[in-house]
Amino acid sequence: MNKAVIYISGTMNETVDNMVVRVIERYCEKHGYEIAALLGESSQSGMSMPMKYSFIGMAEVEDIDTVVTLSSAMVGTTDDEIMETIDLLAHYGITVETAKEDMSAYYDALGSDGYCGCDDSSMDDTQIIKELDKLIRMVSGRQQD
Repeated sequence: MNKAVIYISGTMNETVDNMVVRVIERYCEKHGYEIAALLGESSQSGMSMPMKYSFIGMAEVEDIDTVVTLSSAMVGTTDDEIMETIDLLAHYGITVETAKEDMSAYYDALGSDGYCGCDDSSMDDTQIIKELDKLIRMVSGRQQD
């Protein structure tokens, strides 16, 4: 069984954050991941460098090989940021997966062996994921005002 870390970018809305965690836990269960940890931070700009280094350290100590999050928006705010993050983590044997999007295009662009995606999500999960992503973006927008 592969070990995964669940990563969330907190919205400061406990209900939404709890729903996000539940969706990602279900994703991990469906894909046969043992959850090694749940980590999060209040960030509107994707994963911070300290968080990325936490994942790298965990890969060395706990043999985690995957970071699972809700959407690519929690990885980075631009395609370049997302690519930089998955490239950095790939150097340490860590892939990034999201419950919302298929990340394989990013890995293909990098020429990496990693593959991520949620092609086998049920329609219900897909709808929940889309709604949670919309809620996160709405809450994040309010906090910036």
